Amino acid sequence: MTMQQTVLFIDDDANLLAGIGRTMRREPFRILCVETIELARTTLGAERVDLVVCDEHLPGTSGSEFLAEIRESHPSTLRVMLTGQATLGAVVHAINAGEVFRFLLKPCGHGELVETIRHALAHKMLMDRCRHALRTLKLQNEILQEIERQHPGITARAGDTDPNISDPADSSMSPETLVSEISAEIERSSGVFKSLGTGKPAASP
Repeated sequence: MTMQQTVLFIDDDANLLAGIGRTMRREPFRILCVETIELARTTLGAERVDLVVCDEHLPGTSGSEFLAEIRESHPSTLRVMLTGQATLGAVVHAINAGEVFRFLLKPCGHGELVETIRHALAHKMLMDRCRHALRTLKLQNEILQEIERQHPGITARAGDTDPNISDPADSSMSPETLVSEISAEIERSSGVFKSLGTGKPAASP
């Protein structure tokens, strides 16, 4: 069962947060709202948060500074900036410092905000799948390397174990393509494991 994704809103406008809570209560994702950076830090320490939507103008610490902090402490959490006073300098600073997923100008329409959140959460889910697939593939390859070390030539007889995955640094490759290729490689590696157990050659892909 897929875990419900969580969005954390940070804004010192209590009325705005109350409105967000009301208008998004039927969305499939969970909404958490806090008014201060301190409460946001506490929430991030206690909850699994997939997306942070933060106002730029907050008491004490700016939103962009806090998003930069989140980038370091919770790198897999996506970040969206909200501001009522957008300037080119503010946008550039927020993108460079916090690596924000999207920059929205207040007042932001409900439709635009919801669409941005849905897009961000879909992207987050895809990246989580990609990271999980990479960890699985790395573990399988480490096991195969250890088997090969103990029994030289056995994996070559079972099947070609060289990964056939595109370079993730290739900017032309979409996340969907990367996930597909990693998943295919995991299936192929699983076939090698099965052939090692039965003594039969692995089927060619």
